[in-house]
Amino acid sequence: AEMFRDSNKPDSAEFYYRSIITEHQDDPNVVFSFAEFLLSRNKVGEAKELYINALKNREIDQAIKLNYLYNAIQHDAMFAKLAPLLDVLMKTFYEDNRNDVRSMALYADF
Repeated sequence: AEMFRDSNKPDSAEFYYRSIITEHQDDPNVVFSFAEFLLSRNKVGEAKELYINALKNREIDQAIKLNYLYNAIQHDAMFAKLAPLLDVLMKTFYEDNRNDVRSMALYADF
């Protein structure tokens, strides 16, 4: 899917993302890549659903989610890409991890 995305063949990329996402909902690389792709196609609602499900997914390591969001607020390109959803993603992550000092620090940095 990423090969097609990077080759500017979005229809093929979307086909492959959709064919693998069901079996790989616990793989943050697949989920976050697909969500970013959806954002690039202005499919904000679908991207939001993927992100929220990933952030609430206990099978995905908390540190990976934390690092992803940290990168989003620290890097201009990533910040711009996630801008339509960043507020809701940060709030969702924080609300689910209020007792985690790393989550508090991330939310404070945001």
